[in-house]
Amino acid sequence: DLVRLGPYGACAPALRDRPLVERLWDSVLDGTADCLVSDHSAYPAAEKDPGWDDIFDALLGCQVIQDDFTASTPLGTTPMKNIIARFPGRSGKAIVITGHYDTKSMPGTYFVGANDGGASTGFLLEFAKAIAGEPRRDDVYLVWFDGDWERTPEEWHAPELRALVASLQPDAIVNDRLPGQGDYTTPEQGLPAGASAGPWELCLTMNDSWAYRADDLNYKSPRRLAQYLVETTSRGGNLLLDVGPRGDGTLPGIEVSLLEQLGEWLRTHGESVKGVTAPSSRVEFYGPASQRGSRLYLHLVMRPVETLVVRGIPVRRVKRVSLLGSGERLPFHSAIDVHEPGARDDGVLGELSINAPAPTNALIDVVAIDFEKDTP
Repeated sequence: DLVRLGPYGACAPALRDRPLVERLWDSVLDGTADCLVSDHSAYPAAEKDPGWDDIFDALLGCQVIQDDFTASTPLGTTPMKNIIARFPGRSGKAIVITGHYDTKSMPGTYFVGANDGGASTGFLLEFAKAIAGEPRRDDVYLVWFDGDWERTPEEWHAPELRALVASLQPDAIVNDRLPGQGDYTTPEQGLPAGASAGPWELCLTMNDSWAYRADDLNYKSPRRLAQYLVETTSRGGNLLLDVGPRGDGTLPGIEVSLLEQLGEWLRTHGESVKGVTAPSSRVEFYGPASQRGSRLYLHLVMRPVETLVVRGIPVRRVKRVSLLGSGERLPFHSAIDVHEPGARDDGVLGELSINAPAPTNALIDVVAIDFEKDTP
């Protein structure tokens, strides 16, 4: 049957009705469910009705219900409407519930009603609690929350949600967008100003928008995407790169091209960003650097003219310097402060000057320095 999906809160008490949620789950398990519900919530009722019944009936052939409620807003108690569309199912095998917010903002305020799909969020939170006791078929390694800016930890019931995750899958990690509960941080659309104190992942779009936006053609160049990747991994982070599938599931041609070019670079230079760590803090190089075992990688995001210099490494342990991808050997020489205590020791730190390689067609050229022992 039809389930009302209003904004999560006082206007959607049905979603906190455990028997209702459990009946929905039972209908999924026994195959008797037969509906698809989509929610557009909400817009001020004082606005002119845009004619949702006619729009949905003409375009989709579905039943439309307008659900009136009131919301507390910066302008006081305001009448609102939820637009609910019911699509009769055909298979009788499953229930699918989707949510999409299409909220009209109020002039002069930041209020946008059911922002960020509050209806779907509310339902999913209650649905998760209802199915928590069901046998699990797979291990869960990561629970990724979005938001955190629009509600308080108390409204999210953040400690309770984290406890629920831990009770079901003790080893699962949670990101920081469950306020106060994250195992790692998720900066978005820009690199942190300094080194992160713990695990982190940069969330980045190819253009300026998440998902698919036909009118957003401000795409980053393949070289810029590669630069974000090497700068992130050189600081010990991970890169989450967004793609925007269209309605038919295909990617826009420009995104396919960007991924192909990035993939081509990874085929020959991927070892410098996969499974690497940030180098020791004593290593000085004017660009991103990463390390794997006894090999140090220097990413040439700025093209050197004559030489490239790296300092703070045990120069007497350097075995070979080469250009990643081609394997070309690069001449180098070292310098050590003769007044440095232990200047004659094998592990003394010094300066390595490397003859600058001729630019290749790679998105970013990478120089590899191999040492005799594990730690540069």
